[in-house]
Amino acid sequence: MVVGTYRDVEIDDPARAKVFAALDRSALRIALRGLSAAELGRFVATAAGAMTSPALTAELHRRTGGNPFFAREVVRLLL
Repeated sequence: MVVGTYRDVEIDDPARAKVFAALDRSALRIALRGLSAAELGRFVATAAGAMTSPALTAELHRRTGGNPFFAREVVRLLL
C-alpha cells in the first residue's frame, strides 16, 4: 500500500497532473474537508477544556476554514 497526499491546487501544475492522472487509475481518493462550525465548536471545547461562545466559534471557523490543526494552534495561543 502506498499513501500519498496532495492539495488540489498542486494538480494545476501540468507536470504533476500527469503523475496524478497515472496514479488515479488504481487509487482510492479521499477528499478531506474542514470541520463544520458545530464540529469545530466541540473540538475547541475538548481542546480548551471549556465551551466557547457561538461568536468565537463562528469567527474561528471563518478564519481557519475548519482546519483542526489551525484551530488548535489558535486556541493554544488564546489560552
